[in-house]
This record gives sequence, structure tokens and C-alpha cells, in this order.
Amino acid sequence: MIFDAVQYAHDELLPTLEVASRLAEDAHQEREAAFLRGVLGGIREARSPDDLADPLMMLSTAAFQGFEFDASVVFLLDQVLDKAHRLASSLADEPEELH
Repeated sequence: MIFDAVQYAHDELLPTLEVASRLAEDAHQEREAAFLRGVLGGIREARSPDDLADPLMMLSTAAFQGFEFDASVVFLLDQVLDKAHRLASSLADEPEELH
């Protein structure tokens, strides 16, 4: 079975990131929300697995940016990071096969 990394990112990462971004905005965490919007935009614009590299790398730096995410956002980001890690691992192994 062929694994479509872009479709996976759109289906599995975007919805949760959109909720996390809205929660950060609702909590008036402008810096955090802007960061999440940047990741969202990169994933939305991705048309090939290579296009996912930058937003996934950006996402992986969230813990080192000094952000103060609400607990609900942290919970969602943990889910996204887990899925993003699995996505990155599958791309590194064999991008044409579903694992």
C-alpha cells in the first residue's frame, strides 16, 4: 500500500493543530498562536513529502521556544507531535510504504 504523507499530514495533523491554534488565540497567547499558524500554513501548503520537512521541523522546536501553552494546548500538541514523529519516521524509513 502506498503511503501518502501529505494526505496523512492534512488528515491527522491539521485538525488538531487548528484546534490548538484557536485555543491559544482564545487564551490571548498571541506568540504561541502565531507559531501554530505558521506550522499550519506550512502543512496546508505542502504538496509533496519534501514540503513537510520545514513545518515538521518547526513543530519539533515548540518545546524550545519558551512558549507558555495552556494545558489543553499542550495536550493537543503532544498528540500532534506523536503523529508527526510517526510520519517523519515512516518518511525516513521507506516513503513509499505504509508502516
